[in-house]
Amino acid sequence: MIGDIITYLQAYVPISAYVGSRIFPVHLNQDELLPAIMININDVEANPTKTAASTDDFVELDVTIYARSALDAFSIAELVRNRIDNFSGTMGSTNFQGIRFERLNMNHFAGDSIYMCAQEFQAHQRR
Repeated sequence: MIGDIITYLQAYVPISAYVGSRIFPVHLNQDELLPAIMININDVEANPTKTAASTDDFVELDVTIYARSALDAFSIAELVRNRIDNFSGTMGSTNFQGIRFERLNMNHFAGDSIYMCAQEFQAHQRR
């Protein structure tokens, strides 16, 4: 799933114009060039059924943007949100019933001059 989202975001020219191919799963190297994006799965909950294994999962995704300016961090966050919020359909090999934006938090690491926008999404995935 994360790989499909990364490929989908990298293929979107307005995002790749900012970050190139610097969209990473789970971990961002401390000395990575910025701006960059990191995508994590924070939680997975199955949609229980009475008679069989669940074929639906609800996945909490964290998409974090790191940049050297607040404007770049927020601009990239808006592009990501506009690209995947309310997405439904097939993305690579992943079948999404829907992806919903939940919240955005901004932070600044003054000692490193790094700005961060952390977004949370909930994805309903059909397995």
